[in-house]
Amino acid sequence: MKKYLAAAVALVSLIGVLAAQAGEDGLRLDLGAGDIQDVKLEGSTVLLKLTPSGTEQLKQITELNYGSVLELSVDGIYAVKATIFSTIDSGVVQVSHPSPELLDKLKRY
Repeated sequence: MKKYLAAAVALVSLIGVLAAQAGEDGLRLDLGAGDIQDVKLEGSTVLLKLTPSGTEQLKQITELNYGSVLELSVDGIYAVKATIFSTIDSGVVQVSHPSPELLDKLKRY
């Protein structure tokens, strides 16, 4: 049973990564409530601490797409766009100069 559960979790993660890659203008990953564990504001920078599942999604998409541009959003609100130069497995996303709309959205986390 544990093997099937692990396979199902891996499949769901892979589906999330494939869905993230479906954007017409490059790679996109939309983070939601199940992906963000904590939010810290440090001056004009926001640090998003991801949940284990959010960390795994970001790790997989960055591991498979070196050199591509990835746009991250939170509940559909633009957060950051960057070129992938390495696998991101730290579980932390830095957003410099977030929009007022994003800051408002992050108050809920």
